[in-house]
Amino acid sequence: MEAKIWDKKRHRNRNLKEGAWDWDTAAAYLDCTPGTLRVWASKRRVPFTKVGRLTRFRRADLDAWLDKNTIPAE
Repeated sequence: MEAKIWDKKRHRNRNLKEGAWDWDTAAAYLDCTPGTLRVWASKRRVPFTKVGRLTRFRRADLDAWLDKNTIPAE
């Protein structure tokens, strides 16, 4: 399934495909700010991958993390 987000910087819809996402794209997917995502990553609360000096996020890892941290309704 292909997700779409509103890209505030470019003022257009952008398709989110599989691959390595940067801070802004991953934060938009998680509906948080890039700063919040940086804090979560620094505390090892969210999965990420280092590519040299770059930090990247994979959609499959984020989806698995969301599933793992979902609290079921009673």
